[in-house]
Amino acid sequence: MRKVQGTLVFGYYPNQPHIHLDGHADVYRFDEGLELDRSIESGAMVTLTLITVPGPNPANSAKAQFDVERIAAIQVDRPATSGLLAVPVTLRLAG
Repeated sequence: MRKVQGTLVFGYYPNQPHIHLDGHADVYRFDEGLELDRSIESGAMVTLTLITVPGPNPANSAKAQFDVERIAAIQVDRPATSGLLAVPVTLRLAG
């Protein structure tokens, strides 16, 4: 498990499967079945907790297994509007 911090490039809206942080080459995706139940404005500073999960295995072989990182938790450290306090954010199971 590792944490990454950054500023949201694009606002996040419920049911989006990913988040993109400024200055990060990767697009971070939510773990399967998890989603965020509220929006976050672009420009907000967030911390993502990432977990490593087994990735695609198209050949159905141990040699073709690729581990990937997925978002397991998100915290809004500083909203885009600086006068507001940080808001707790919870993930929920989709569906």
